[in-house]
Amino acid sequence: MRKSHFKKALIAIVFIFLFLVGSQAVFAESNESLPPYQLKIGADSGTFGKWEIEVWVGKKYVGKFTKVTNKDITPYMKWGKNIITVSSKWKENTSRVELTVGVKHGKKWMTTMNYVQMKKGAEVRKFPVVAYKGLPSSPVVQGQYVMKISCDSGMLGLWTIWLHINDKLVGVYNGWGSVDVSNYLKPGKNIVKVSGKWKKETYPVKLTIGGHTGKKWRTVVNFANRKPGKIAKKFSFDARPLGGEDSSSFENNHILKVSADSDTLGKWEMEISINGETIQTLTAPTSIEINDFMKKGKNTLVIKGKWTKDTSPVKLTIGARKGKKWRTLANFVRNKKGSFTKKFLFIGK
Repeated sequence: MRKSHFKKALIAIVFIFLFLVGSQAVFAESNESLPPYQLKIGADSGTFGKWEIEVWVGKKYVGKFTKVTNKDITPYMKWGKNIITVSSKWKENTSRVELTVGVKHGKKWMTTMNYVQMKKGAEVRKFPVVAYKGLPSSPVVQGQYVMKISCDSGMLGLWTIWLHINDKLVGVYNGWGSVDVSNYLKPGKNIVKVSGKWKKETYPVKLTIGGHTGKKWRTVVNFANRKPGKIAKKFSFDARPLGGEDSSSFENNHILKVSADSDTLGKWEMEISINGETIQTLTAPTSIEINDFMKKGKNTLVIKGKWTKDTSPVKLTIGARKGKKWRTLANFVRNKKGSFTKKFLFIGK
């Protein structure tokens, strides 16, 4: 009899222990709540009644929408990977209708996916949205970094871009717009991956990442594509920690320019470093001020590049501007297939 009571008591103790461990895991998980996620649909009132969109998050049905919408979808989301399924039906061609899912970190709104439609027909699309724990609520680097996508309105819906920064999925996009990506960055080297798919050839679709420091804008990633098929590109740049020292004042405004014909897009890329700091990786023309990366006196420019095909000349120039006067300090031209590394010395004043 005593053995029976002892056995029951032991089972009860084990059960209570397992319950407490399980509840602690649940409560620990609930201590960190998801940031607010919002679903928005923007459209002209003249399009109402001509289209409908149904949305799921995972297996959870969010609803059917036929007009402008602003809905909190946080209850449908979970930590980690979420799959947003969008089923759309268009009775006729319309002006642009855009569905956006975004999250608010601190005071910032960050678009994690957008879907644009305007053509008659029906389709189902799936978009991954990842809710990351530990993403800082405010940046840990100098400046405000923004990703921008631009394209001709007739190209909407013909392409999709996935953007990763430091192995984190920032978002999936098939329409123009801009997103503050500062919270995804770290001091030192940052890795940006741009992958995507083009249904057919388009006018150039451009993705740019740049940083605002005061009134200055610096492009750190410059990507453009127009060719059908899948693409995958990797870029890198250095960001400075908060509280880092500013550059010394210069007599001149130093500018780096890259010029190229549009038919060279997708055929070359260059990583540009000054004094050991990667300032930009690009596949398209650009023009940026580089005083912040220079020192007075001797400076070292390193260009690492890759040409997949022969092209018309792509030109890189560094020059000093003072008033209306321009003085070229370094000049590089490339048009041949192959990989290379080039080093230049130039003087900053």
